[in-house]
Amino acid sequence: MAAIKKVILIGAGGNVGPWILKALDEDPDFEVSILARKSSKSTYPSNVMVHHVDDSYPDDQVSEAFQGQDAVVCSMNTSQVMRQINFIDLAVKAGVKWFVPAEFGGNKAKSHLGVKTPMFDAKESVHKHLMEMEKSGLCWTAVATGAFLDWGLSNGFLGFDIEARRAKVYDSGDEHWTGTKLPTIGLAVARLFKTPEKVKNRFIYIYSTRTSQNEILRAFETATGKKWDVEHVKFDDEVAAGQELMKQGNRLGIVPLILSSFFREKMGADFTRATEADNDILGLPVENVEDVVREVLAWPESMIESARLV
Repeated sequence: MAAIKKVILIGAGGNVGPWILKALDEDPDFEVSILARKSSKSTYPSNVMVHHVDDSYPDDQVSEAFQGQDAVVCSMNTSQVMRQINFIDLAVKAGVKWFVPAEFGGNKAKSHLGVKTPMFDAKESVHKHLMEMEKSGLCWTAVATGAFLDWGLSNGFLGFDIEARRAKVYDSGDEHWTGTKLPTIGLAVARLFKTPEKVKNRFIYIYSTRTSQNEILRAFETATGKKWDVEHVKFDDEVAAGQELMKQGNRLGIVPLILSSFFREKMGADFTRATEADNDILGLPVENVEDVVREVLAWPESMIESARLV
């Protein structure tokens, strides 16, 4: 297969997208461009070409942007996941060689054990369509990351309120799992194109550190020099409450549903135990949780603001 050179990124302004863009843009082996809605307020480096399309992503405009591209990378938000099926079809017609979907989640092999959500079902539909398109010559790689570690620590998603010095610990808090920092996710996407035959038509599993909620709590207390308030909760109760919130239209109800797949035992959330992680293939760093916590505590306000849940 010819080398992947020209890569177009969809969703460059979200949580993961800026880090994928950064990794691709800083690598001289790639010529990166962006597909963006005309109404988007996101800004990008001046050296990166931006293909602006109408907000409805008309086929003719998307197809034009895909012409001459070697790969399409999607990092769209969860409400847009199903749009990828049409993007995949347009990519095939345009002769694109590789597609990286907006996966960036948990262990696909164990997903059937988790709490069902519309997001998981949508990602499964995209995965099936990618496998179907293999017969048309399209290759794909989906990246399983576990929890977004730095992002989730900074905004409370993983149960830690930095400003209030308060932690919500699920079940025992000793369950081990792996999570990945946003810059490492960006590196993984850029580097997977360097070893295409090793990552072709499959999920790859990456992580920055293996930890637990209690380990994170100890790291926060050490780094801040303060004892934190701790609320102990049960996943069964939190999942039921989350499902009720979702019925009421509150999107934050999905948080405990997602965390149940990341934190609970036997969910395959520890990539060092449940599957063979691909860090070595991609040359990705492994870090200790103490360093990650100190890094998050030093985040500037601009990064904290961009990571807020609401």
